[in-house]
Amino acid sequence: MPFGFPFMPLVHHEMTISQSNNPAMPASTVLHLDTMLSELYGKSIRQGNTFNVKGVQVSLRPNGSGYDSGLASTVRFSYAPTTKHSRKAWNHAFVQWANQKKLAGRIGQNINNDDFETTYSTSYSGYTRTSGINMGGMNDSDADKVCIYGDSNETSNLMTLEDMYESFVPTPEPSRYHWNNGIIKAPKYSSHFPEERRFAASATLSTSVSEAGEYPGVYLGGATSQSGMVLLPEPANVMCGHLEIDAWMIADDTATQVEDSATLLITIWVESWKSLVYPRKRSGAKRTRKSSRKTKSGRNRSKTSRKSRR
Repeated sequence: MPFGFPFMPLVHHEMTISQSNNPAMPASTVLHLDTMLSELYGKSIRQGNTFNVKGVQVSLRPNGSGYDSGLASTVRFSYAPTTKHSRKAWNHAFVQWANQKKLAGRIGQNINNDDFETTYSTSYSGYTRTSGINMGGMNDSDADKVCIYGDSNETSNLMTLEDMYESFVPTPEPSRYHWNNGIIKAPKYSSHFPEERRFAASATLSTSVSEAGEYPGVYLGGATSQSGMVLLPEPANVMCGHLEIDAWMIADDTATQVEDSATLLITIWVESWKSLVYPRKRSGAKRTRKSSRKTKSGRNRSKTSRKSRR
């Protein structure tokens, strides 16, 4: 944990969700842990970190009155893992961005909060804090927004770390027979850049209402509410702090009931975070080893003893 942050923080996000005619279509958004932590501590937490998420919790609370069937939600969390390859891709783009900023004179002590920041995928390219890189050099008039996942598109001014990294890292080749070049076995992976990783949590806020047969107009009902903290077997190393949220809701919205809605509260337990920037290499000059007085005196004694023996 960085200095000045003695505890593992919990950050929260709320979103309104409701029943729909197609429960297979989730409500989606992206959470940015760097922004959430900056708001929590009242100081800037850079996005160029890997954020270790220890656990998550989702819960539902009702909005308004007149609940009919209640709601249940399954929430999927997707993220880009920090690996050797994804970190190398990020640093490659970061160096390009920093060099272009220096050439343009747009970096320095008088320019605050302009860090190198990405967005999760091309589907969220509208994220206003996304940094741009002139892939055609300084003469390129349109900077491409930097995304982690998706397809690069010069027309739409989009550049992804996934595409960029695979363009300069050789594609793995299959093993072949030497006499006819036939394939023995294909490689177990087709790309170096890591795919999205996922985990899930769920919550329920349900009701059960039925009419009592012998008492017309009288209803019998019951309700349950359930949610809990999901502890991950090992911390999820979330690169740049982007967590994509997909929330599926059931039951279906029908013509005979009022559409129920609820507030989905998402709690994220951030264990720690660490910079993605490679540390600076130490100078190659060798340090001279200073001999202590004790060592020198020991050497002098040995010389004296040799002379006395002679």
